[in-house]
Amino acid sequence: MENDPLKLSPAVELAYAYEDVFGREGKRSVSQQKVWDDLMETSYYARTTFVQNPRTGEVNINRGLLAEGRRSLILDIMDYLKMAVNPPQPKPKK
Repeated sequence: MENDPLKLSPAVELAYAYEDVFGREGKRSVSQQKVWDDLMETSYYARTTFVQNPRTGEVNINRGLLAEGRRSLILDIMDYLKMAVNPPQPKPKK
């Protein structure tokens, strides 16, 4: 049954697992929403990754790179959640 059309791909199965953990926009539990809000804040999703030293005003390159890494994580999670809502359809056979 290797070509079972009802079997989900590993990527779609993973997307549904992410949805179980993080919920869907507008349908999250209170706990899921608290975690989501925290991730959005700590991942630099809606703010600049241009991190300055508060005392000197100099840009801290290492902290900026860390912030970009955090942002990439939330973007990956968001992609999985989009896939859970709209999974890729198998290509029709010719």
